[in-house]
Amino acid sequence: MKKFWIYVLVVGFLCIFSASAFAQLEVTINPSKAQREVGGKVWVDIFISGVTEPLLSYGIKVNFNPSVLQVVAAEKNTDIWKFEDNGFTSTKPDVVIDNGAGEVMMIGGRLKPGVTGDNILLGHIVFEGTNLGVSSITVGLAKPDPYENFVDENEVLHDDEITFPTGLICIVEDACEGDISGDGYINNIDMLYLRRALPSSHGDSRYNAAADLNGDGYINNIDALILRRELPRVDCPNCP
Repeated sequence: MKKFWIYVLVVGFLCIFSASAFAQLEVTINPSKAQREVGGKVWVDIFISGVTEPLLSYGIKVNFNPSVLQVVAAEKNTDIWKFEDNGFTSTKPDVVIDNGAGEVMMIGGRLKPGVTGDNILLGHIVFEGTNLGVSSITVGLAKPDPYENFVDENEVLHDDEITFPTGLICIVEDACEGDISGDGYINNIDMLYLRRALPSSHGDSRYNAAADLNGDGYINNIDALILRRELPRVDCPNCP
């Protein structure tokens, strides 16, 4: 009987160790797909999930097609990512926007103690459609010299363990701007998403950037008007 309980404890320990050792960090964006007409704005939130150890830093780079999109605003989440908590002053800006090259670099400091889990907000970017066309939104490591990117409090580097997303923004004529779900239709599913987020502002738990149809950081009657004006639609332009 004693051997049995020793076996149970050993197996349990190995399971816990394996779960923490193989936990993978995942960066995601919301929305991952959107349509706008020229002049329309898309608010994109960037999250990280799978955080089990306190992080000392992060660094990401977001690339886009500058002939189709331009960045009008970009901010990191300074509520929970702070350089001053690291005991040093950064020699680089928190956010660098290069609209000519189609690149945004975002550098975070120490993650607020006690913050772990999924859907931790890294920051956001607001894109504006300037010309008709399609733009991929790709996220990767920033690698700003002399810093590493994702490092935890045990000084373990996690850069090789992270999965990154690719999104898509289409700037087209007669765009389906109210396609919150990104499935190519505007219907009651999109209305349901909007109702769940209405009313809210960026930072609220209810806020859903995909439902922020005018990209102003608020989900209100303006977004509802945009959706109702298009509801229903089955003829959305192709956004591959």
